[in-house]
Parts: sequence; C-alpha cells; structure tokens
Amino acid sequence: MIRMQSSERYKHVFLVDIHHPPQIRKKVESLENVELIEADLTGGAIEQLWSRFRRKENTDVSSLLKDITLSSPLLHFRPDALVSVNLLNQLDIILCEFLEKQGDFQQLSIERFRTEIQVFHLEWITITPGCLITDAVEINMDRNGKESFKSLLYADLPDGFRTDKWSWDFDIHGTYIPGSRTRMEVQAVEWS
Repeated sequence: MIRMQSSERYKHVFLVDIHHPPQIRKKVESLENVELIEADLTGGAIEQLWSRFRRKENTDVSSLLKDITLSSPLLHFRPDALVSVNLLNQLDIILCEFLEKQGDFQQLSIERFRTEIQVFHLEWITITPGCLITDAVEINMDRNGKESFKSLLYADLPDGFRTDKWSWDFDIHGTYIPGSRTRMEVQAVEWS
C-alpha cells in the first residue's frame, strides 16, 4: 500500500491493475502524484479469450490458446522502474478457471498457457529495472498435520542482484480450503 511518506519520495507513482476496487481509489485520491491505471497485464489474453467466447467462435481450448497473441501493455509511458507485487502467480488464474468451466480441455494445454503468460510477464517487466514479489508455493496442512504443496510458478524467475524468500500465513482459519491451514512461500527478486 502506498503511504503518504513513500509517495512523497517519488515524482510519479502509477498503480496498475485490471480493475481498482473502490477502497483503493478512496485511499489514493488525496495523493496528487499517484495515478491509477487500468490495464490488462496478461498481454491482452483476457480480452482475446472473452471476445472469442462472446462471439461463440471455435471454443476448443487447445486451438484457442494457440491463437492468443500476447503484446506488451502500457506502451504509452516508460517508467524508471517496475514493481510486480502479488501478480505473477495470479495473472492466469481467472483465465484458466474460466477455460476449465467451458468443458473439455487438456491439462497440458492449460499448463502451457500458464507458462506463456508468466514468461511473457517476466520478459516484459525485466526490460526495465525493478523487482518482483510473488507467491511461489501454496502449502496446505490438513487437520491431521499432513502437508500438501502446490507450485504456483510455471516460469523461472529472473536472476537478480538481490533475492529473498519468506512464508506467510494466508489462511489459518480454514476458509480458503475448508479444514486446512494455508501458508504461502514467497519469493522476491530485484534486478537492474
């Protein structure tokens, strides 16, 4: 979250998301140098998939995914640095859940699609100095203490001059996955 003190350090701060919730809009409205930008950071995959399904074109997932062309977002400005926070592992989630609900799909095609979107995001952001913070592994512990692990990354993180890892309790009450505690392993990398 942008605080008044940190926003004063920079001439301009751009917060980019596909949709900014009302509570975020309210929090930044008094910060003159903070601008909210709504953009599809999947490289256009959201609009392309939605357009195809809306027109009821060929909905075979394998061919759909082959026809998606990803293109760099935010071409109208060149920031001094890019910071990707809690985004990389989430870029494909809504798209893949939507595709899975459409019926027949091949898991391999969905995984390739996840990889393409994550690789695209990493290639795009690493052109500019910056950093990335992302959930990397979801760890669930059931009532019996048995842990299961789910990798959330489908692409290799870039090399950087500074890296770090930590974990955080995502859900200790068992609401995300009923009856399980969920912890996330986070990875961070900074490059120039």
